[in-house]
Amino acid sequence: MDSAKKQDISNLAASIDYFTNSLYQAVATGTNENVFMSPFSVATVLSMVYLGARQNSAKQFENVLKITSNPDSVALAFKEYFSLLKNSDKLVTFNSVNRFLTPQSVLVLINAVYFKGMWAEKFPEQATSSRKFYLSSGKTISHDFMYISEDFNTKISDNYKVVELPYIGKAFSMFVILPNEINGLAALEKEINAKFLKDIVDRKGFEMMYLELNMPKYRLESSFKLGDVLKKLGLPDIFDPQKADLSGMTGGEKNIYASEMFHKAFVDVNEEGTEAAAATGMVMMALSAQIGMEFDVNHPFTFLIVDNRTKMIHFIGKVTIPTT
Repeated sequence: MDSAKKQDISNLAASIDYFTNSLYQAVATGTNENVFMSPFSVATVLSMVYLGARQNSAKQFENVLKITSNPDSVALAFKEYFSLLKNSDKLVTFNSVNRFLTPQSVLVLINAVYFKGMWAEKFPEQATSSRKFYLSSGKTISHDFMYISEDFNTKISDNYKVVELPYIGKAFSMFVILPNEINGLAALEKEINAKFLKDIVDRKGFEMMYLELNMPKYRLESSFKLGDVLKKLGLPDIFDPQKADLSGMTGGEKNIYASEMFHKAFVDVNEEGTEAAAATGMVMMALSAQIGMEFDVNHPFTFLIVDNRTKMIHFIGKVTIPTT
């Protein structure tokens, strides 16, 4: 890949990661429910529509997505990046990234995304046990926790700590961000901004540590109507039949607008990985005399799934109560 294409993808990653923070803050902050979504997938669909937007509608896209390149460069960056994803053992699959017209020429935006990754270091199944998970309310529930003792890339901060869990091939990683206080997720979310996320994907302040890692198994599925959220973020015109200018999609006629955007994402985290297929076999646990730092993910936390090659955030979520 030549330097110009690399720069286009780098610009795209910066735009996606900025949008990740904006969308997470708009959707997840302030709610005490589990959340999982793919801002990358949402931004992909929005960028497709952006290529057909004109005048003020286009300017709103550029502001919300922080697009600094010309439309041709944006289209090329997505083309190159999807080519890169195609060669990633199909870890990321778009079940549907659709835009279609109703008979009334109303644009409906729908996307769904699926991620499948196996841990580079699997959690031994026989080490899974029932432990307490502390809710923000102070109550506790019993839940299945996975356990592994291993070297992990780790960051220790005054208010939180982060562990990186790479997937096989190490093209992608999950970053688990755990507040130090049991009820500290709300305060942590106030710290999350574009720079906070960039420092994590850049691994600023990380070092390899031998950890005794306990992490809950969890399965999340979230569905969102994002129309109102996108309006608040600065994209009102495309949802307004009087103001939408998507004439680049219709050969010059201003006769379509977006009625709604739907987004659905699903994740299943277990001993094998994230949405892993069942495997049969015996796992032997090696006893170690080495004592590691305890990293106990036993209260509400947030997490990212990141493409390490481009530092692009594909997924972001939070677990307030683990469910399987």
